[in-house]
Formats: sequence, structure tokens, C-alpha cells
Amino acid sequence: MYFACHGKNQNLIPADRRSAINITELLEALSVPNIGAIEFMHFSCCEMVSSDNRKQSLAEYLTASNAKWASGYSKSADWLQSMLLDLASIAGLAVPYHNEGKKKNVKVSFRGRNFLKNYNQLVRELGFSRAYKNRRGEIELFPPRQRNT
Repeated sequence: MYFACHGKNQNLIPADRRSAINITELLEALSVPNIGAIEFMHFSCCEMVSSDNRKQSLAEYLTASNAKWASGYSKSADWLQSMLLDLASIAGLAVPYHNEGKKKNVKVSFRGRNFLKNYNQLVRELGFSRAYKNRRGEIELFPPRQRNT
């Protein structure tokens, strides 16, 4: 699932700018689909991840939707920069994770290190964060720490 609209303080703001969807409404809507209907979720919107508690805000999306992966930005994101990082994360992280997810003992950290090496500047500028459920069902945060720019 890919959300592409404006966002502010974890609220989706559609193009009409009058019908904002607050975080509570969003979490309720995400809990409606059947289990397994949403595997990956990315918010290509400003401020959809709390900068104060990235893991908790992403965990709320994962818990509500029962997805394996949720990601988004904690800062204001220029549309072109965020689109480039969206494409890079889909190609470099999501697709391989999905394809390799059927295998045992997949090492997500290797792809994550390469992604950070190649896109570290954009990750920091936009506050990109991702959370996923590991094999034990625990939620892990990526990148584990975020430095201010």
C-alpha cells in the first residue's frame, strides 16, 4: 500500500486540504482489510512518522494493518527527493525482502547497510524510517538511530 499525499503531524491531508484524515481514523481504516491483505505500507507524505518516537508510530501502523513492513518520513519532504528515495527503497529493500521472504534465514541487515551507504544523505534529510517484523515477530526499526542534519 502506497500513500502519496500531503501529511502533517501523522495526519493525511488529501489534495482538497479540507478532508484531513487524523491518525485515529487512519489506524481504524487500516484495521479493516483481511489479515495478509496489506504486506507493505509506505507513506510518501511529510511527517507521517513521529520524530520523537519513530518505532512506536511505525509499530501502530504495523499493528493496525498486520503488515510486515511500514515506512515513511518524519520530516517535511520535497516531492522529487521523496519520490527518488521511494523508488530506491522499493527497488533496494521492499522487492528483495518480498522475493527472499520465502527463504529461511534472510539477512535484511545487509540490504539495509547498502541502502544507507547509497542514500544516507536523503535518509537523514527526509527522516526516512522503516519498521518491520522479524522472524520472531518482533518489530525492528531501520535505521536504528537517526542523526539530525
